[in-house]
Amino acid sequence: MIDTHSHINFPELFNDVESVLARASSVGVTKVVVPATTVDTSESSLELARQFPGWVYGCVGIHPCHAHEVSMVEQRAYAQSIKWDEVTAVGEIGFDAYHLPSDAEKADKMLELQRATFVFWLELAIQHNKPVIIHSREAFDLTGGILSEMAEGHPVVIHCFTGGFEEAHFWLELGFHLSVTGVITYKKNDELRDVVSQLPLERLMIETDAPFLSPEGMRNKTCEPAFVRAVAEKLAEIHFVSFDEIDEITSANAQQFFRLS
Repeated sequence: MIDTHSHINFPELFNDVESVLARASSVGVTKVVVPATTVDTSESSLELARQFPGWVYGCVGIHPCHAHEVSMVEQRAYAQSIKWDEVTAVGEIGFDAYHLPSDAEKADKMLELQRATFVFWLELAIQHNKPVIIHSREAFDLTGGILSEMAEGHPVVIHCFTGGFEEAHFWLELGFHLSVTGVITYKKNDELRDVVSQLPLERLMIETDAPFLSPEGMRNKTCEPAFVRAVAEKLAEIHFVSFDEIDEITSANAQQFFRLS
């Protein structure tokens, strides 16, 4: 199994990362992709990839919720310092309209900062031929508008997909992949499971989004890469196939998408 989105560089997991990876390995996880959210987590993601080559894969980028914390001048300066051959993917980048301030003027300004940051890192990904990990929360129109204009056919994954049929069809038509998390295991998410059951397996990947979104039955625990097995098991149940088949298909999808060694 490959956990395609796990923040093991966050404090909840980073301080015990060797044990975290050992537990993941014990349940069959062979690779972990570590997305970035800030300059600091971009650096720690790449450092983990250097520390665990062939096992951990690093990313760079600025999460939309952090776009207001770093100027475009600083982002450009940082991007120039990146050794791009060390980078597996760019992300997570995109839009987040969920965590906006209630003041409309402030919200509009924050969205403009998110837009500038998103476009900047998306252009870098295209320039350096790197896959892109997308964060889009309550921002389908905003995210879709930019991606359809700039990235059709580029390797893009919609991380933590929880949308409906219309949204899924839109992303798939652009040639993108969708990634599902422990959210598909939650008892009240029959509608999402129905959507996921009709998505083509060859375009799906699995992730934990650790340390967040622990699967059903583990929600009192900090999520970690080992929990991706529960996601794979639920996806197998939803598609009426074996766990081994889901493991094989999603691992092959991730291997090809992220060009993993």
